[in-house]
Amino acid sequence: LARADTTLRLVTHLATVSDTTGASLFLAAEVVRDAIGARRLASALFRDVARKYPVSSLAPKAVLAVAELWPDSTAALRSKVRAEYATSPYVQVLDGKPVTSQLLDRDNQLLRQAWSRAQSLGDSARLASERPRP
Repeated sequence: LARADTTLRLVTHLATVSDTTGASLFLAAEVVRDAIGARRLASALFRDVARKYPVSSLAPKAVLAVAELWPDSTAALRSKVRAEYATSPYVQVLDGKPVTSQLLDRDNQLLRQAWSRAQSLGDSARLASERPRP
């Protein structure tokens, strides 16, 4: 139960923190998908990334994450990525073309930074809650 509470707090924090790339919201969707197995909520959060941050390099990755959750929609969502994010490295990956690691590394760096910020805030909150009361 404690783990579920911690996971819920983490997701809430990630989903509500303000950043300009959608990285925190993307991570919230991943945590919901991977730790809780809540496909519908994960899908909604991934869709929010694409809707709220349409120019973010993470937007096409988010749409493709939705496609993985809903195999019946995969073809339509891949077409959407090809049409709306034609210059994205994720389109190159879909088409089997070589992609420079720098393009994908940038997104991974955004996600790592957002994760580090969430962890440091979580550690601060945990330490504050464990602080002795006068």
